[in-house]
Amino acid sequence: MGGGNWVTHDRDGEETTAIGQKRNNPYAVENIQQAYNNLYGPDISSLDANYLYVRFLPQSPEDVKILLESGLELWDFPLDYDIISIGEYYHDPSVTDSTYTWQYTVVPAGYTFPGIQYEILEQLALVPEDSRIAEEAFRLTGNEFEVPDEYEPDPPLVNGKFEFVLDHSSPDGTGAGTGGACNCPLPDHTRKPSGCVQVFDNMLNQWHAVREVKIIVSKSRLFGIIFHRTDYTDASGCWQINQKYHGKIHVWVKWESATCNIKTMKSWADLWNYTFPRRAYIGKYNGPFFNNIAIQFNWTNSIGNKTFRNWVASTVNNTIYAFQFYASDNDLPNPPGDLKVLITPWGSGNTGATPMLDKSFLASFILTSDASGLFGGLFAVTGPIGSLAGISIGAWLALAAPDIVLNVNDASEVNSDDIRELMYHELAHAQHFTQVSNSYWLDNIEYIIHHLGYGDGTAPGAGRCAVIEMWGWQNGMWATHLSYGLNHSNPPNLGGGALAANTWQGRLEFSRFASGYIPFGWQYDIIDDDGLNPSLGISENNSVSDAVKSYTRAQIFTTMTSSMLSPTQQKNALLPLLPPIIPLAAWTILASAYGI
Repeated sequence: MGGGNWVTHDRDGEETTAIGQKRNNPYAVENIQQAYNNLYGPDISSLDANYLYVRFLPQSPEDVKILLESGLELWDFPLDYDIISIGEYYHDPSVTDSTYTWQYTVVPAGYTFPGIQYEILEQLALVPEDSRIAEEAFRLTGNEFEVPDEYEPDPPLVNGKFEFVLDHSSPDGTGAGTGGACNCPLPDHTRKPSGCVQVFDNMLNQWHAVREVKIIVSKSRLFGIIFHRTDYTDASGCWQINQKYHGKIHVWVKWESATCNIKTMKSWADLWNYTFPRRAYIGKYNGPFFNNIAIQFNWTNSIGNKTFRNWVASTVNNTIYAFQFYASDNDLPNPPGDLKVLITPWGSGNTGATPMLDKSFLASFILTSDASGLFGGLFAVTGPIGSLAGISIGAWLALAAPDIVLNVNDASEVNSDDIRELMYHELAHAQHFTQVSNSYWLDNIEYIIHHLGYGDGTAPGAGRCAVIEMWGWQNGMWATHLSYGLNHSNPPNLGGGALAANTWQGRLEFSRFASGYIPFGWQYDIIDDDGLNPSLGISENNSVSDAVKSYTRAQIFTTMTSSMLSPTQQKNALLPLLPPIIPLAAWTILASAYGI
């Protein structure tokens, strides 16, 4: 069923989009009118625009937020120019502010423009891109046009305007079995694009399907991007566009779905990628065979390039869906949908935070907080704070408040299990958020801001912080262990044991406290059967007598309400659920070892 396109993406570097000369737009009203008159009679003397080709120039975070909320698919390069190559970004040389550049799109005629700078570049009379009118308009304007197998019908002309609506959806098509490198369903025609998206797990040496990311496909033709079609990958990473294409096509992947959208900042003050979900250009493909376009995002620890950003966005995306299975297996709720995940280069050392700003009502407090407190506490940023190009922290947060923040800048700890453990930990917090009040979450945020982290356990609010954090560690490390077992990247000197002892499960076993007071391993110790655990060699927990077992994560989670303010309080709430086979003395001894 045709040939295959197997590509591993993408090239390193910060390639900028290169554009050529400006072209006569075939969809300009006068060109479509002339094309119609050339094909049909009687001639029409006037034609009204049904769309507008426009560009916006944001000049503040507030302007960027307006564009984010507009729902428009924006492009940072002009669409009526020859495109020599598409890269990570394009910055209009006429715009002196490096933070902003023109954003191009089309809007319906009669569109109500927001209060930001814009320019109408062309009045358009859009018709289907494979219609006979479009073909004639391309001929008139000297632009390349690929003759389709079948022409799309010309739209009706009603009261001097073509009735045509841009539709980016891709209705389900008929299949022709499975095949190709991904073993995905094949379309019923070789000219219909299809394939899969995969990401490499460097610890398991496996390629995994990337689930529910958006695929964007357009013709490689002047103004073809505005007619793009989209589909989402399924659980097998498969996608399909039920539209025939000739010549060449462009393909993008966008990390945006009802479950999550993932943003990847390139630098400290990368305002655009702080705001919008990552959209990566994959490449241009030659026909006539568009089946089996297999897109692979390989692992790298070169964390400053686009290869890494594509890989880490895909890995984080998959971790969210894996956590949903983990939650179901443990009778726990999922984290909220539409999670806003921000991956940054902030700070020094890989850290994470779950402020849940998009899902709560914390703006009034956050806007009055100082930058060092916000970064050191709220965003778990350690080390120096870079420049934010004169934009206030409050303005950044009001622009696109994240739910989960991952600060990834230590290249020695960006293996697949490292990223998954970091994300699982934060997802456990997001899950916990669903069961508590906004005020409970705000109180903890205020605590960690004022203490630039977890503090030493002596200040009011430390008990709440301990409850929140031990839930994150216990679930994050155990969920990671379920996937990786002995295939982990932890160094052999952790806890003083051998490499086999330093699995993610082992770290739960030998790590008793965090920040000197948070009972790191207590929740896990009341769940596990210590007699079935492997020998861990030298470890801190050798001194802990753990004869408690058989609690479930669901039982622990039921206690984690807004009234749960300390590990001791949680211990007392769980005591009535002590399994009959466990002596009370064993319960007391274990709790005492953790200071609760």
